[in-house]
Amino acid sequence: MRKSKNIEIKQFEATKDFPEIILNRFIIFFFVFLLSISGISQSYNQQIRLAKKHVEKNDYLTAGILMEDAYSQSPTPIIAYQCAEYYFNARNYKKAERFYQKVIFSDKQNFPRAYFKMAMAEKYLGKYA
Repeated sequence: MRKSKNIEIKQFEATKDFPEIILNRFIIFFFVFLLSISGISQSYNQQIRLAKKHVEKNDYLTAGILMEDAYSQSPTPIIAYQCAEYYFNARNYKKAERFYQKVIFSDKQNFPRAYFKMAMAEKYLGKYA
């Protein structure tokens, strides 16, 4: 014969410390959230600095990849234009064309050279018409 063991199930009891526990967890969550945001902006700035270092070494493809990552974090026309320029210099005309289009659609007035460079990229891709 087996002896059965009594299992006690404890129910959650609200205590006086319950609101304090929730407040502490909220504060911890808030600080973790703030730290993650600062990490994103730091990596964004680091990617731009790294891309510029690669440009100094004439490594335009790596610079383009780094700027594309920076663009995904902060899609501004300036970053898109730099990314397009780096891809154009690396002879990756398909990606250069895509980023020149993003520049033209977002800020036509400040980047007039983007039209010409996009046309050059399309020419190199064989898009004559």
